[in-house]
Amino acid sequence: MTVVVCTDNEKMDEDIKLFCKNFKRHRVLNILYELEGRGIMDKNRRKELKEEYKQVKTYMGVYQITNKTNGKIYIDSCPNLKNKWLTLQAQLEMGMFANFQVQKDWKELGKDAFDFEVLEKKDASDVNDPRWEVKQLKKPWLEKLQPFGDRGYNKPARD
Repeated sequence: MTVVVCTDNEKMDEDIKLFCKNFKRHRVLNILYELEGRGIMDKNRRKELKEEYKQVKTYMGVYQITNKTNGKIYIDSCPNLKNKWLTLQAQLEMGMFANFQVQKDWKELGKDAFDFEVLEKKDASDVNDPRWEVKQLKKPWLEKLQPFGDRGYNKPARD
């Protein structure tokens, strides 16, 4: 667990906001309650930060990774697009990307040979089942772009 110790309230608010951007909603709310319980933050300030945090929109959607060298594309979806490209790059740099062919080309060609693009995004705050929803968003893109075989890295769906 990360502990933020700050005596300057303005600096603490900035640190908390930055910290909160990188965590799931339930974790942030638990952390705010913990800060209040330890006397580090008063109840009113916790309520303000909690409401502010709830107003931050989360977007789910479909993205495309393009190999600029050979034109191949990889299409996928995720329930939270924020910082997705940074996460994918980290996976690729560590050799842990889910798609073997993308991983192989990344290793051979390097980061500069690839582009990331969000094809479609949708506000995730009113969605009951984000995993199901992103699968539904992804289907028409796979049909439209056909990123299979020589055109891309995706595997055709099994019937």
